[in-house]
Amino acid sequence: MGQGVAETDDNGEVRIFIPEGKNVTAVAINYKGGRVQLNQYMTDDPIYNFTTVPVTVKLQNSTGEDLSGTAKHYGTATDGWLTFAENGESGSTMEMLPSKYTFQMNYKGALQNN
Repeated sequence: MGQGVAETDDNGEVRIFIPEGKNVTAVAINYKGGRVQLNQYMTDDPIYNFTTVPVTVKLQNSTGEDLSGTAKHYGTATDGWLTFAENGESGSTMEMLPSKYTFQMNYKGALQNN
């Protein structure tokens, strides 16, 4: 077993064969630049459930009013900067793993990372 063991199917499920006598304790998932690892014994619970959360990126002025800008998030060293959500517009929401991300907002030609 190692990296890249399986990919999710159309239902978001992965099925892998674990040789008899093995008790997998750590399973990780990579999704849209995030990574989460679950540590549990297969004999206690053979289902490793990963759940995304809705994340919204907004650009606001000093009084809290929304501004239009474009957002990106850093994927991986291979992927680089990825457009946030479908179009990257400020106020967009997308499902992401509960992980640590770096975001970038472009407003009138200026970039800011968070």
